[in-house]
Amino acid sequence: MPSEKPGNIAIGNHENLFVIKLAGRCTVTMSTCLSRLLDRCRRPQITDVYVDLSEVGYMDSTCVGLVVSLALKKNDTSVPRIHLLRPSSAVVRILKTMLVLDHLECCDALPTAIAEWKELPVEATDQADLAAVMIDAHESLIKADARNAEVFGPVVDGLRAYRRTEEAKVPARDREPGGV
Repeated sequence: MPSEKPGNIAIGNHENLFVIKLAGRCTVTMSTCLSRLLDRCRRPQITDVYVDLSEVGYMDSTCVGLVVSLALKKNDTSVPRIHLLRPSSAVVRILKTMLVLDHLECCDALPTAIAEWKELPVEATDQADLAAVMIDAHESLIKADARNAEVFGPVVDGLRAYRRTEEAKVPARDREPGGV
């Protein structure tokens, strides 16, 4: 039964597969952690990533966009294949509403058991990192289906405006290349 508790993340792996188990409400608060995990999966020894959504009661657009971003790269051999493991009916409805379900492969079981799981803390992140993750996630939703531009285009535009405002507050000599 999907949980409505705040989201949490656990990871496990076996040889060339990596599993991310999400539970509860998967919202923007866990997006930076999820983004780092998905980036971590882009190693040559990992061929498949399974995202277990069986205990997820809600998934916001940022978390959906992060998962979709990996799925959109399915023709890139340097990126592992992504599989959704037992997505809850609530998540399936959300994926359909966001017009991305067709980009994702769903499955009912892992090819092998995971012996050990590691719970990860969902840590706060700074606003600049969070804005960058949210922009990437929502751009992925738009890339997955152009009809998403009507809903998520203003989100991307607003976040870009926020980043420009924040960059303007930092003296030029103190700015890092590519961001605030």
